[in-house]
This record gives sequence, C-alpha cells and structure tokens, in this order.
Amino acid sequence: MLKHITQVEPWVVQGQMELYQESMAQLARRFESPQAMEQAYGEFLKEFVTHPNQMVLVEEVDGVWVSGLRCVECAPGVWFLEALETAPQARGKGWAKQLLCHTQQLLAEQGAHELFSLIDPKNTPSIATHVACGFAATQREPVSGWGEEQPGDVLYAWQREGAQPCT
Repeated sequence: MLKHITQVEPWVVQGQMELYQESMAQLARRFESPQAMEQAYGEFLKEFVTHPNQMVLVEEVDGVWVSGLRCVECAPGVWFLEALETAPQARGKGWAKQLLCHTQQLLAEQGAHELFSLIDPKNTPSIATHVACGFAATQREPVSGWGEEQPGDVLYAWQREGAQPCT
C-alpha cells in the first residue's frame, strides 16, 4: 500500500533510517555519531515534506515499510524521483516496482506528464525496475531535479503520452 509521508515524528525518522540502512551506512562516516546523523536526517525530512512540490512515498506491506523514494516537482508536471530503495530483507519481491507503479499513478493523477530518475549504469536492478515501469534511457545530461549534474549516471524518463504501463 502506498503511503505519503506528510509529518515527521521520531518513528518516521527511525522507519526511514531502517528502510535506507545501506545508504545511511555509507553516510555515517560524515557524522560524529549515529545520533547526530539521525538528528540531521530528521531535520532534512521535516524540511523536505513541508515543501509543496516534494513528497516522500513508501510502500508498506503488513505495517512494514519495504520500499521508499522521494519526489521533487522541478517544473510543472515534471517530477524527479530519487532514492528509490528497498530494505535488504524485502528485496527480490517486486516492492520497488510496485512503489514505482503507485508513484506513477499518483503523480499522473496530479497532472504529471514526465517522471525521471538518474541511475548508475551498474545498478541493474534499478534499471530493470524502471524499464518494467515504462522508463527508458535517454541521451539527456544526467542532471538531477536539484540542478546538480551527476556524471556517469544515465537519465531514465517516463512520459505519460504514449508511455507503456507498468508491467
């Protein structure tokens, strides 16, 4: 079931930290302690979810968050999707694909005509998930919804007009 995170309570921060545990482990060395990292992440989330053109979405199964992503509307009807990740214990079950499909439906209902993500070409599971949901590799510069170039990544885009549905 798709959940839109609109408020950031301590349990939400903890749930996001657990969902993104691998990414968080990579970031941990930048902080003096796990508590400092959790506090900084909580502040980031609070600011993120209060912005009208940004969303944190999670796929929930039996009360557990199994996959998550962030969405940023960078132009009217154009959404950048980032941080699509599935909890390690939930991988291989199609939860990221389900989350991406639900996200497409939600954003299309809100008038989105294009969604895009930046993907490392070595991240074959993410590529397969995006392609199964109608995204295609482009020749566009790998620039995030924040306007930051990410050299080496490939920009994958889904366009509502003529796009294949999630399969």
